[in-house]
Amino acid sequence: MAINESNVQAATRLEICRLGGHAWRNNSGCATDQSGRLIRYGLANETPAENKRIKSSDVIACCPLLIEPRHVGTVVGVLGAFEIKHSDWTPPKETNRDAYAHYAAQARFIDLVRGVGGYGGFVTDLPDIWRAMRLPGY
Repeated sequence: MAINESNVQAATRLEICRLGGHAWRNNSGCATDQSGRLIRYGLANETPAENKRIKSSDVIACCPLLIEPRHVGTVVGVLGAFEIKHSDWTPPKETNRDAYAHYAAQARFIDLVRGVGGYGGFVTDLPDIWRAMRLPGY
């Protein structure tokens, strides 16, 4: 039986905290306020065009990293971007154009974070978190 996305997300946030980090849910979307003004919220969601091209991850975290030899004992926070999926999830095929475009926009955000040294990945279970955080043995 598949574990739903909500439970995977709760386990992800708890595991990041267990590892010494802090994790937050990143809701993204738009709504109209009482005056009729459109309000956009969530990371990488300033315009519809931006949101179509890049979609920020479900969980944003600050993950600890112990710096080695030249900075011994110094702990720094590393940005983490974790896109949460149910436990049976697999990436969509390119033939499913809408689903693949959504997936590709999520992957672009993860690649952006990883490209500057952050952690990120699609998460369906705890080992996915450990791999994304490059923990030894994963």
